[in-house]
Order: sequence, then structure tokens, then C-alpha cells
Amino acid sequence: MVDFKKNRCDEFSDSLELLNSISYFDGELTTLFKDKLKNELVVLNWVDCDDDYNYYLSFDTTQQNLSQFRTNKKDRITLLDLIKLGSSFFILRVNKNSDFDGVVSIDFTDIPENYLPTDNSYYDKDLDPLFEKTLLEFMQLEENGKICKCACHEKGQIMMHMVDCCNYTYIKYINEDGSIDLEKLAFLKMSHHQSLNVH
Repeated sequence: MVDFKKNRCDEFSDSLELLNSISYFDGELTTLFKDKLKNELVVLNWVDCDDDYNYYLSFDTTQQNLSQFRTNKKDRITLLDLIKLGSSFFILRVNKNSDFDGVVSIDFTDIPENYLPTDNSYYDKDLDPLFEKTLLEFMQLEENGKICKCACHEKGQIMMHMVDCCNYTYIKYINEDGSIDLEKLAFLKMSHHQSLNVH
């Protein structure tokens, strides 16, 4: 039985700043926060519930590890991998008012098996509200002709600039058929946004 410590609740509620949702389906599943005191990224992953509470696994992460999870690249990692790369773990109990009601520090090896995701727990962009929002932004930019189409963005082309053509100079997002890889731009912007949140 997890022994929750209510005296640690204020520590979390005061230090955590909501950044964005990573996974949402009828409620927050995986959410990204910034710990303002430690200046690091913290992920809360929903793991269980009962009639009175929701339970979350909290763990720290880095921009690099998060970007390697929140991507569609072949070398991406799973949510389980992301958790294993953490160094500080807590189980949080949250009441129906969305207030922290209990906190317990836990070693990774002591995390209940049913609190951990599967080996196949890859990022799903269809459950990520930020990805959807960012993709729509680029779709509107493309519709309005505001995406840079410099040759340096064409896949397979090699070109050098004296001055940057845009914020994404040399990023290859124009396909060989001339279409724009909007998903690549969305992932790039999300990664850049996350990097601005921790210095």
C-alpha cells in the first residue's frame, strides 16, 4: 500500500508550471510541466484511478530525451524508455478538484508493474493537442503562402547562405515533388518550443 505524504503536496503544486499536454483522451494522460525551483522538465503520466482519486507517475526528463520520444523518427524511444531515463520518481494522488492530495517518493524498481507503460508505448501524435495545434498553424501558413520555399529547404539540394533565409534555414522540409512536409515543421517547432522552457 502506497503511504502518501500530504505534507509534500504544496511542494509540487507551488513549483510545477503547466507547459502542455503530450497525450489527451477524455482527460489528461501524459502532461509536461516545468519545475520552477529545479528548472527542469517534469512529466506526469496517468496510471490509475478509483472513486475518489486519480494517480499519476511523476518523473523528470530532459529536452533531448523528450524530443526523442515526441517524434516520428525511426530512432524514437517509447514512453517506458523515457521513464527509465528519469532519475526522480513520485506517485501523486490527485482529488476530484484536481488538487494534489498525496505524494510519495519511489525508486524505479519499486514502481508497480501496472503503473508502467508497455514496451510498445510510442508517442501518438493523434493524441497530442499541441501537435494538432501546431500542424494547423503550418497548414494556414502554407495556404497563405507564408512558408519559406528557398532551395535550401529542398530535399537532396545542397545550398549555402550568407544570411539565413528564415528561422529554419537548411532544414529539409520540401519534398522532391514540391510538397511541404508540414509534420516535420510541426515536430521541429514543438521541439524548439520545449527547448525555450528550460535553460
